[in-house]
Amino acid sequence: AIICSSKSGRDVLSNCFEQIRLMRNIPLPPVKMEVIPFGFDGSVFDGIGREASRKHMGLPPDEIMALCFGRFSEYDKMDLFPLLQAFHKIYRKGRPWRLVLAGAAHQPEYVKMVEMWTKALGLEYAVTIKTDIPEGEKIALFKSADFFVSPSDNLQETFGLTLIEALAAGLPLVVSNFSGYREILSPDVAKAVTTRWSDLDLFKAIEFGPLFHEGVLHRYIAQSVHVDIKQLSMSMMELFSNPGRCREMSKAARKRFNEHYDYRIIIERLEALWMKLKRQFERERVKKRGLPLFPDYFQVFSHYFSEILGLETDVRNTPFAERLIELGQDYPLYTDMEQLIDRENVRRAITYTSEPKTIREIIDHLGGDTRKTHYQSMWMLKHGLLELC
Repeated sequence: AIICSSKSGRDVLSNCFEQIRLMRNIPLPPVKMEVIPFGFDGSVFDGIGREASRKHMGLPPDEIMALCFGRFSEYDKMDLFPLLQAFHKIYRKGRPWRLVLAGAAHQPEYVKMVEMWTKALGLEYAVTIKTDIPEGEKIALFKSADFFVSPSDNLQETFGLTLIEALAAGLPLVVSNFSGYREILSPDVAKAVTTRWSDLDLFKAIEFGPLFHEGVLHRYIAQSVHVDIKQLSMSMMELFSNPGRCREMSKAARKRFNEHYDYRIIIERLEALWMKLKRQFERERVKKRGLPLFPDYFQVFSHYFSEILGLETDVRNTPFAERLIELGQDYPLYTDMEQLIDRENVRRAITYTSEPKTIREIIDHLGGDTRKTHYQSMWMLKHGLLELC
């Protein structure tokens, strides 16, 4: 039996088992996969208030604060650039709004890029970045916030423990409708942001096979995931502008945590499963079976997303993209991304999509490697250079 923390994780395993069966043309023994989420001790957030927490963390007492907490890594957590784009759309100087980005600095160079992009967007006075904070300060940081935001875009995200921590702290959620995240969400506690992907031939190519560096592969896939920037900004705007709604959702958040994710409930479920398995156990010989080195990523992971974009999807450029062209500037690229993103092609695509075009039309117009152009279109959607019509 296998215990999965989410239905999305269970479906990934089911898809992999099916691929093994098809590849080897053999019957597989039945596998029991139980879904039991992770639990958490919410009492760590009790006994500390918002005002005292902000004083402890050196944060302004009179601002409305959104917290994004997670390791700083665009290749195995989430890309923060689209989040900054979304905040830039709604923030105006003088508004008492703050976005706090916090977590472990797994990639110090990425933290520097986030800092530079924050300044380039003119948000340095409204965005606070905190790295590698100790556990005690993490608790105070969660209690300082008014709501939690997490635009997850990475295939390794099968659950979302920080969302459970946020619910325990009584924080409403503005998060991507993605993978295991969606199983935690309910309308009374969360604003779900649409995520989109496409069946990219690029990931079916032999060069993306089993010997490809894991970190680079994760980055390439995540950079083709579109978290809807417009929806993200509007959802954040609603909670920034309506403290009363935040407080209402806050009560519902803690209630949902107590009913579904309190560690005592989860331990009871695990114990019941162990006892059930013990009663059913029969010792038998276990045959070793090979695993496929190279999965069909779309087949295995397509259920993670809210929507799948086909080649007939209509897109157009954004005012932000046109402004970059006017300034003669290029959008920043992460390490290794220059292998897939051609800056000249990006400029050509921006110019070509001043009027709505389908993704297929963009591919035909730019020519060259159609797989890379398809990928580039998804990357441009992700970073707000293109938008859906």
